[in-house]
Amino acid sequence: MDGNKLVAARKRLCWTQEQAAEEFQVGLTTIHRWEKGEVTPRGDSLRLIGEKYGLTPVDLGIAEETGTRLTLAFPAEEHLRPLAAFAEEDLFTCLWSLTFQPYRGYQPLQEAMSLLLKDHETMHIDQPNHHIKRREALQRLVRFPLLPALLTMQSPASVLEKPMNKETLTHYALGIAACRELVNSADHDDLITAFHGLSAYVPGLQAIVRNSATHRQEAAGLTAQALFWQAILTGHLKNSYQAIPLLNEAATYAQESGDLSLLVGTLVEKVWTCYYSNQHQEGLRTIQQAIALLREHHDVIPSPVQSLVHTTFAIVQAKQGLDPAQSIHTAQKLFVNFPDSSEIPIYLDFSPPQLTFHAAIATYHKREYTSATNLFNQLVDLEHPSLINKQPLPERRAIEVLNNATFAELKNPQRDKEKALHLWTAAAQRSRELQSERRFSEVLAAYEFMELLWPDDRRIKELRDLTQHW
Repeated sequence: MDGNKLVAARKRLCWTQEQAAEEFQVGLTTIHRWEKGEVTPRGDSLRLIGEKYGLTPVDLGIAEETGTRLTLAFPAEEHLRPLAAFAEEDLFTCLWSLTFQPYRGYQPLQEAMSLLLKDHETMHIDQPNHHIKRREALQRLVRFPLLPALLTMQSPASVLEKPMNKETLTHYALGIAACRELVNSADHDDLITAFHGLSAYVPGLQAIVRNSATHRQEAAGLTAQALFWQAILTGHLKNSYQAIPLLNEAATYAQESGDLSLLVGTLVEKVWTCYYSNQHQEGLRTIQQAIALLREHHDVIPSPVQSLVHTTFAIVQAKQGLDPAQSIHTAQKLFVNFPDSSEIPIYLDFSPPQLTFHAAIATYHKREYTSATNLFNQLVDLEHPSLINKQPLPERRAIEVLNNATFAELKNPQRDKEKALHLWTAAAQRSRELQSERRFSEVLAAYEFMELLWPDDRRIKELRDLTQHW
């Protein structure tokens, strides 16, 4: 039996396992075993799965096991199937349907949205203009939380001074998730849309934190998320120095929300922003704060978040000339011990390939350039003419891999000039297309290094046009 489909269906409804157990009138252990594929649901349980999840025995791959004649799980609703099929063709309609789910927190809601996007991607990957339709749906969802303000021509904060309900939190949670998806785009316009959306959300969310005793913590968590992603975009669209105050504010709201994973993730992002802006002492103080939180709350902070802290600490250590081996080992041990990426909070800027990236950066700062290059090569195929991704990476991260691989090649005593020029050219072109100030500053630093190494090289002089700001 395919238990993963039960997990996906539950998350689409934003249900916890406890809620699923209540709906299906079974014990929590039974839900665990269904979702692991250890036990097959039968009889009334199978009927309820059809009614509530819309899954047939065929969907679950259990037709042969049960030996029963297959019938529609909900024949009374047969007339709705054409309507459902029509709605599935429009991604925004699918995403918008989540706004009608009962609000049970931003984590399950944003997870449900992520699952819908993945399902839609799988089903429509071969259709023309699929990615354009995906962008359009996300951009519409970014604007959705702002509709009340647009309709009344008031500021979001003014609208939310009035009594509100959980539906408002749902709209903001989905809008922030849409912004997060756009931040990972290779299109500069998507970054701009996300930045404006997040900037508009913050005042309204802050108004909820000020005025709502009931929804204060949830709104504080969403405010922290909005500021978190706004800070990331600020680092790319403006500069890293302006991102630091936003992350400080995000940490304050994360603490107020009681979401320790969000607080730790925000501190880690601040460490990286300090790294990019050469504020190394502030970065050291911040990572020490994060480590102190791990020691105090290690039993409730998910393993992936803990591993993220340790790999970031490894980079801080390596940058200071200390051996990061123990921190990397601890991070890898934590990584191996969690079963899949489902423990990673969906609202953080973290994915499993980042552990490899962090290890590569730490190795680079240890001046082990060949080993660093080998690690970068696990993320992007550095030998392929088109430098294709081996792992799923946001464009801003893929360019960062190319920039760091360029530096590793340039600093390697056995440097390959042709390879360095190839890596640099690709990074420069893609940085300019994304219009990322952060990535472009790295490109300029690498170009100056190439000029020092090969001052009279004609090809390097011909590449100077790529150092011109857009």
